[in-house]
Amino acid sequence: MRELQNIIERAVALESSSDLTAHNLSSYLSEQPLLRKGPIDIEIPNDGIDLEKMVEDLERTLLLKALDKTKGIKKKAAELLHINFRSMRYRLEKYGLNHGSDSELA
Repeated sequence: MRELQNIIERAVALESSSDLTAHNLSSYLSEQPLLRKGPIDIEIPNDGIDLEKMVEDLERTLLLKALDKTKGIKKKAAELLHINFRSMRYRLEKYGLNHGSDSELA
């Protein structure tokens, strides 16, 4: 609850318009780190789930978001994800995302 209050207060302080909309808040929400306190509440259907696929989908999504946030600079994306560059290269190759060269290391 405190995190939401902080986001709203920040949006109110920084927005130039007098109206605060969901669109205005979305940019502040996307800046917030993924903070989980406790387990994620996911229901498992009676027919089960494909855990490997779910984990792969999440990992792939996080890799793409980190690359997007760092404008494709793999070294910075690895730092953002708190993994080493070698692990980043392995994961990019694993998901077929290694389109750029390693020269994007700046």
